Amino acid sequence: PVTLARQLDRLAASGKPEDAYAAYQLLDDCITFLQEGRLPALEFELGREMTAPEKAAQRQLCAGLTQRQRDERLGYLATAAKAGVPGAATLFLSEGPFGDRSALRNRPDDPLVQAWKQQAIAQLTAQADDAELTSVSTLMMAYLRDGEVVRKDAPQAYGYLLALRMVYDDILAPGVSNPYQDEYWHWLQDELSPAQQAAATAKAQAIAAKFRQHAGRPAHG
Repeated sequence: PVTLARQLDRLAASGKPEDAYAAYQLLDDCITFLQEGRLPALEFELGREMTAPEKAAQRQLCAGLTQRQRDERLGYLATAAKAGVPGAATLFLSEGPFGDRSALRNRPDDPLVQAWKQQAIAQLTAQADDAELTSVSTLMMAYLRDGEVVRKDAPQAYGYLLALRMVYDDILAPGVSNPYQDEYWHWLQDELSPAQQAAATAKAQAIAAKFRQHAGRPAHG
């Protein structure tokens, strides 16, 4: 079997941001596996628990994980997030500054933490504007309440909510209820002035149009 170091070298050598993301995920899987003895995300995907041979192969792959490799994983993730690899901006946010989420609480005024926050939100916003749905929902949830990275911003949250509603209206099968429809979210709309509602709608329409463009769907009027 190909060693972890060999796989990482191969991914790093390609220079592709998608491969940097794959390198991050490889290392992140090893960290999770060494902590838990299983990969919950993989089991969820497979719809079953890992078999003994699968666990043995994962254990063998991850046995040589070094501290340096653990530290390098955040660099791989930053490369992927900066290049707009889908999903990377959301993971960049969830890792916290330099892999330390407690820094948001313990050192909120540290210029490095402030710069990290700005980078995390800028990356997510660029991805959301390009209709990457993980980033759209991450920002919607972030702006719903005061948090460690952003303050509550109801107009922003509502714009992203509407974008998700429009996209899901497009992609859900007929008769499937849209989780983002107004009956669940009218309280958020009620916090906005008519001008803010109009601006949120315009922003949502732009994101939904971009999604249709990526998906090769006809534009709606």
